[in-house]
Parts: sequence; structure tokens; C-alpha cells
Amino acid sequence: MELPGAQSIETITRPDGSPALQVIWTHGETTITQDIVLRPGARRLDFVTRVNWQERDTMLKCAFPVDIHASHATYEIQFGAITRPTHRNTSYDRAKFEACGHRWADLSEGNYGVSLLNDSKYGYDILGNRMRLTLLRSPSFPDPFADQGMQEFTYALYPHAGDWRTGTVREAYRLNVPMETHAGSGNGLPGPLARLASDHAVLDTIKQAEDSNGIILRIYESAGARGPIHITFALPPASVTECDLMEREEQTVEVVNNACTVYIKPYQIKTYRVVF
Repeated sequence: MELPGAQSIETITRPDGSPALQVIWTHGETTITQDIVLRPGARRLDFVTRVNWQERDTMLKCAFPVDIHASHATYEIQFGAITRPTHRNTSYDRAKFEACGHRWADLSEGNYGVSLLNDSKYGYDILGNRMRLTLLRSPSFPDPFADQGMQEFTYALYPHAGDWRTGTVREAYRLNVPMETHAGSGNGLPGPLARLASDHAVLDTIKQAEDSNGIILRIYESAGARGPIHITFALPPASVTECDLMEREEQTVEVVNNACTVYIKPYQIKTYRVVF
């Protein structure tokens, strides 16, 4: 769906104090209100979007023609990433007119790139240097009421030096899981329960063990690299044990001064049981 010119454009101050450019479009009975936000100190441009969607047999996409020359784009998948061509030279390529990406897709050349991040929209379409993300759709089948009514979502443009490994994964996490603060008594932990000294491993999950014996940490390697990762704990653990994904213990990890060092391979998932 190609929108006509905006109905209005004005500068506003959002509830969190951030300045924004608010743009409003109308198309039939559909109204789209978008706050384009560049927060102080931020490295990404957020598009905070609210839509009263009343379309039929219509798809809404955002599109960014970026000044990048690359034969392949990279898409996040669960606990990793995958590359796909940015051309449609074969019938196989033409059949893949849209690709799934979890929190981000990236287009990079030798020393510069752009990532298109999202918080709830997963259909990407990258052809040449044009990056598109499917925002809303209204098919007649199988659900004739898909996406109808009020919708709220945010996507973001994140330019960066190098390729996606220089910060895209963490920036996408910041968009999807923003930091929250809560009032407390001051008697909590002296620091984070667990901290990783790594620029490519991600602490994805902290949860109670299924058998209630200890805390489970799930770590994955996000950049296709390998090497040691250093884990520091806020409290002295009684034991740290490596487990499989079913939380069955496999081997004990040595702990020295509230910390341990483990080795991780490209896109590997590691699970640890920590008993305090």
C-alpha cells in the first residue's frame, strides 16, 4: 500500500521527554500516527507507530532505500543468524519474495551497514538496496479480520560501522526488552546475578530450574564466533553445572572467586545450573 502525502507533520515532546516528529496519514478509514524519535545519546531512529487498521486485501510495508551495495542480507533466527541473497536471479530466489527475521535484518558492505529492527513484525523483503518490513495485512483468507482495529508497534533504523556483529544484536535486545526500574528496599543483590565478559555471547534466559533446584542460565553465541566467555556472579555459587537443554546435568564447572570461564562455539547454546 502506497500512502499519499501526510495529513500533518509536527514536532512534539513524548511522555518520556524525548522530542519527536509526529506524522499522521489517512487512507480511507485507516489512520496512521507515527512518532519518529531520536532519543538523546541513542544510536538508532525509532518509528513508534499507532494504526487504526480498516483495510481489506491490503498490505502495509515500510521501505528504506539505503546506500549500500551487498549481494546478501542477514536475518536473525532463533539463537543465530542466516544470510539470504538480495537478488532474484533464479526462480528459487523469486519464490522467496519475503523472508522471516526475528528482531532484525541487516544489509552491510565492507565497513558500513544498516539494520532494520522490529519489536513484533517479522516479514522482511530486501531486494538490492531496498529494505522493507511488512507491518500490517488484511487477507480475505484464512482470517478475514486479521490485524483489524488498533495496532501499536515500533520498528527502528540502526546504522553502524562494520557489519551486524558490531552491535545489532544488542541494539535489537534494547528495543525489544527495554530496561525497567523499580523501587526497592535497597537490600537486593550487590550487582547483576550473572554478568558475561563477552562481545558475542548473550545471556538470553535466567529462570528457576524445572526441578526447583537452582537457577538456570541459558547462553548462546550470536555472531558465528568461538572462544572463552567469562561469567561473574553477584553471590558466591555453591556449584555451577553444565546441563543439556532438558536441564540434565552433564559436567561440573570450576568456580574461582565467584566466577568461571567456559568455552563456546559458533551459534552454540549453553545451559548452566547455578546453585547458591
